[in-house]
Amino acid sequence: MMAEVEITDDDTLLERTFGWLFQDVHALLTRSFDRRVDHLELTRSQWRVLSPLLREDGITQTALADLVGIEKAPLGRTLDKLEKSGWIYRKADPNDRRARRVHLTDKLDPYIPEVLKASDALFGDVFRGFKSEDVEALMRYLMIIKGNITDVETKIRPQS
Repeated sequence: MMAEVEITDDDTLLERTFGWLFQDVHALLTRSFDRRVDHLELTRSQWRVLSPLLREDGITQTALADLVGIEKAPLGRTLDKLEKSGWIYRKADPNDRRARRVHLTDKLDPYIPEVLKASDALFGDVFRGFKSEDVEALMRYLMIIKGNITDVETKIRPQS
């Protein structure tokens, strides 16, 4: 059941549509995070690829692509840059010669606390003035939206 929402003429402005506003927030978050960690020479998009490896080092490139929601080709280019810079290394999967496993190097270790601190500070700034239950509700709603979109996309284009 959808809640009734009164729409005014101002609400039809492009800048106030959900997609537009969501994109603006995402872009601002990205720029702010990148500025906070630019001295580490890692972008938010690179950190997005590295962070799952902290939990599951050595996953396949395909599993990593699925996990971070990046197509294989762009992920491959990001991994090439990360490997060239010494953040990761890749090696063949011993059980599947077509697959490559992605591993972190020790280079990232000293930076992890600083990146986590920058992330905490960013979200502290972002959610300033929010009650914790409001943040929890927002996260819950975003997870529902993500699930709804995933369901629709799966129906439109089933996984192969």
